[in-house]
Order: sequence, then structure tokens, then C-alpha cells
Amino acid sequence: MNGEDFYTFLKSSLSNQDIVSEKGNLFIKWLNNEDLQFSIPNNSPKSIPKHIIILARETHNKGIKITNNWLIANECNRGWCLADVLNYLLIQSEKPRNSNNTLEAINPADFEHSILLADNSQSNISGQTSESLTSGLNNISLNKNSPQSKSNNFLPILFVSLFFIFGIYSYLKTNYSEIFNINLHKISDTKSNEQEPPCTGLGTDVCIDKVRLNFENTGKTILGEEYLGNGNFGISFIDRNKPGSYSARVSTDCECGITNVQVSNLR
Repeated sequence: MNGEDFYTFLKSSLSNQDIVSEKGNLFIKWLNNEDLQFSIPNNSPKSIPKHIIILARETHNKGIKITNNWLIANECNRGWCLADVLNYLLIQSEKPRNSNNTLEAINPADFEHSILLADNSQSNISGQTSESLTSGLNNISLNKNSPQSKSNNFLPILFVSLFFIFGIYSYLKTNYSEIFNINLHKISDTKSNEQEPPCTGLGTDVCIDKVRLNFENTGKTILGEEYLGNGNFGISFIDRNKPGSYSARVSTDCECGITNVQVSNLR
């Protein structure tokens, strides 16, 4: 079944209040833009665009699982429940139809199997673990009618335990990154709010720019300059408002502020 056939199948088989996921989502209606609208318990309805439904089927046919990351990559970030609904409907479409051409109840084990495989693909779990789990599930399906399978109650418990563990792992993986990013922001904000202590000591030769600016702003023209060390500068200059030339010894602090000026006439 290709994507267009899958979409046509859903349009002809879904009725109002039909279950469309294992989490209780119900089909509401087909919208005017041909999107599929479904309900969410204790929340507002959501919809799946027509092109996403078709593309999901084509992707499923290639053996690629529908996950939240797949939805985001295809610019359909409308909530985690869309992947659940799509996977449910994809599995349903592969089951025999009843006499009314409507959807039949899904086997929860099949749906859980699909979710486990999708989570394995998303989190890059080793191929050996994925193959072992898939093999175990296939053996349960093939041997479910055998006397030995019916008498062995350990396998269902093991399956439920594995599903529970993978569910917790997926939740922690999604939420841990968000908590970690929040903590990083808090640490960054704390550091930015800490005030650096004031500097101490004398200026350096880089303070010459502020010394020049001070002389220029007071109507003086510098003829020569020399850094004398320890934050001191020797400046020779003329004053545009007074005759003659002068010499000044200018002292600066660690922030290049001028702390002292000694002026004398040049000889």
C-alpha cells in the first residue's frame, strides 16, 4: 500500500470516535484542508496534515520508524502524540479489514513492539540488543498457541519489564537535556551577575590614549610624549590660549584615570 492508498483507506474506514492510538486518542473528523483531526484527553484537539500521513506511509514502507525526530525533520512539530497515532494507524492498515471495511482492534503487543523498535533506532542502542529483543518478540508471536508458551508465565513479565524500562529511559533522555540546559543558563547568569573586584595599582603604557584625549579636550596640542614607567607619562605641549610651551608629568592609575599632573615651562 502506497501513501495515497493509505490516506484513501483511512478516509473510507475512520468514523467519529474511532480509537486512533493506544493512549485513548479518538478520531474526530476530516478537516476542510483534508487534515486528520483527533482528540486528546484533557487537552485541545490536534491534527495531522494530509502530506504527513502520505509521507509517513512511504517512509514506513522503507522500513523507517515514525518518531518525534522524524516529524520535526519534516516540519511537523505539533506534539509527541502524532507519532503514536501514525504508528497505530500504520499497523492497523496492514491488518485484515472486517466486513464493514472499518478498522479492527489492534493487538497491544504489536504496537508496543513498534514503539520499542522506534526507540531503539532513535537512541542508537546496539544492534545486538535490538536483534535479541526483536527475535524474542517474534518467538512469542510464533509460539503463542503452543502448550509450552501457555504454561510459561515468565516471558510476558519479561516483556512488560523491558517495555517499562525503555519507557523510563526515553523519558529521562528527553527531559534530562532540558534540565541540563536550564542549569547551564543558571550558572551563566550567576557568573554574569558577579561583579569583578576593582583593580589596584598603577597604569601602563596603554593609558596614553586617555592622556592624549584629556589634553586635547582642554585646548592643548601635544608636541612630544614619553612613557616614564609606573603609570607616569612625560608630555610636552603648547596651550592654544597661552603663549609658550610646557612640560607635564602625568600620573595614571590601573584604570587609566589621571591621578596627578605636574606642569613646568620648557626651557
